[in-house]
Amino acid sequence: MTDDAGEGVAPSSPRHQLPSRSRLHQTREFQRVYQRGSRASGEWITVVCMRQMSPRGTRLGVSVSKDNGSAVRRNKIKRLLREAFRLERNELPQDLDIVLIPKTREDAVPLPALRLELRRLCVRALETKRQSGPRRDRRPREQKPSPGAGAVDARKPKRDQR
Repeated sequence: MTDDAGEGVAPSSPRHQLPSRSRLHQTREFQRVYQRGSRASGEWITVVCMRQMSPRGTRLGVSVSKDNGSAVRRNKIKRLLREAFRLERNELPQDLDIVLIPKTREDAVPLPALRLELRRLCVRALETKRQSGPRRDRRPREQKPSPGAGAVDARKPKRDQR
């Protein structure tokens, strides 16, 4: 491989890549972290962390919204977040599922700042305790009547009997 200057560029070796087993892939994995994990927010990113039930090593998911700019900018942000995780993976608490959400900003995201903030926010998110019961600010769900209990289906209007 050669770059524009004609110099040889070695293909990236596997040790410098984030292995597939170290990433969250499926929507249900992300949803589980969002629902059960704890959050911490900083200047550059929001971190959602959850301890794994069965240890598989620390895994990463990245969620970058379209508010962060064009596809090119979003992909650059994703690469930076994955690189920060790859470099800090050994310093982070083990057996976590982590989702990183970047803040919407116009300026460039610096890798050294991301690395420091990632480490600090993961520890802070794990220290916060989530409430075990239902949230106090939410009303309890109303119970739906069972279909066989003589409940009237409010979705279908009744026909006039003639």
